[in-house]
Amino acid sequence: MNRHCRNLLFAAFLVLAVASYAGNALIGVGQGILAIALIASFWKNAEWDAKLVPDRKGVAASTWLLIALIGVNIVSIAANLDSYEKPFKDLKKVRHLILPVGVLLIPAVRRQVLTHARSWFRYVWIALVVTASAVTVADMINMLTGFHLFAPIEGIERTIRLGGVFGMVMTYGYSMQFLILVITGMLLLLWQKGRAKDPLVWRITLIAFLICGLGMFLSGSRGALLGCLIGAVVLVFVLRWRWLYFAFGGMFVVALIAAILLGNQLLEIRPNENSRFAQWKTAAVTGIENPVFGIGYRQFEKQSRDLKQAYGFPYDVTWRIDEEGNPVRGWLHSNAHNNYLEAFASTGIFGMLALLGFLLCWLREVWKDPDTRLLFGPAIIGFLVAGIFENSFTDGEVTTLVMMFYVGSQFAIKMGSSPDSEEQEV
Repeated sequence: MNRHCRNLLFAAFLVLAVASYAGNALIGVGQGILAIALIASFWKNAEWDAKLVPDRKGVAASTWLLIALIGVNIVSIAANLDSYEKPFKDLKKVRHLILPVGVLLIPAVRRQVLTHARSWFRYVWIALVVTASAVTVADMINMLTGFHLFAPIEGIERTIRLGGVFGMVMTYGYSMQFLILVITGMLLLLWQKGRAKDPLVWRITLIAFLICGLGMFLSGSRGALLGCLIGAVVLVFVLRWRWLYFAFGGMFVVALIAAILLGNQLLEIRPNENSRFAQWKTAAVTGIENPVFGIGYRQFEKQSRDLKQAYGFPYDVTWRIDEEGNPVRGWLHSNAHNNYLEAFASTGIFGMLALLGFLLCWLREVWKDPDTRLLFGPAIIGFLVAGIFENSFTDGEVTTLVMMFYVGSQFAIKMGSSPDSEEQEV
């Protein structure tokens, strides 16, 4: 591969690592660099047969299901074209899934990533956790003082829940759910393999664990926190270290006491909780009414209010508050608050099955090796659980982060997933 292509590829990984917690604009820059690197690598590869026909035996089942999910998303747009005002706007969102597949399927790119994986992934990891920690600290300062160091919007309100640079609580909480479990797995893996082998990564990861763990709690995202709790239980099950029982148990008790003392919304039963069930019911009925193609990729949120009216559903208790402080009744205009029902309603039964199949196959693949099981297994299980309570997989920042870890896990599997393995020349 041309040296410039290799440098572009590495730059794209670094930019995307930072962009996961810096917003969609920077994600677009990283994806643009990655697209250029993939196209250039494809054409500069001298082995013409290899670049056109990737080794099918080397393609994981999860990757085939990801390709199927991409195809279903595109077909659902084509089948419901008349319901889109700007179909290309939604079609281009599929790039979040297409580009990772390109990294895994183009032989020249795959060889270069494997060759430089150890050094590349180290820098990408540091960039990711430092960015996530910096954004979290800035958000905590905003919570205490009203000043946000990285806020791009003038006059941003003082936050009562951590929501990242743009104050998007659900985006921050559900991306942090995945990240904090990977950080925990990385800490335990480094402890297991020997912290002295890379003391810088160990210290940065430990600091990130403390900062991001607190940030996860302060986001108040209950579905994401439940995913973290389930992931922590899986970690204990995987390692069976006795001290982990006390460590995670102690953290849970401290978090519970803090929630009680601070009046945290984690323990609050709100009158508008019925709106989440209404979104689930509406998405389920929509999927049943449109089982093959759905109503179109990313269309459920745009049509949810009209769908409720068409189905004759009663008013929701929405998040809007009237002048007297009472919740306003109306039809909530929102996503399905569930990854699987959102896929069912938007892309039909095949979209839902492709998404579930992708996540379950990915889990099965990382579970075969003890290192990848520790590093990625709890995060994937936590994401599966958290996905019951929020539509996070169509969120650009969350999808970018999850796909980065997916690509990383596939290369870790190919390398034997050992952090002390030598760089491989393929």
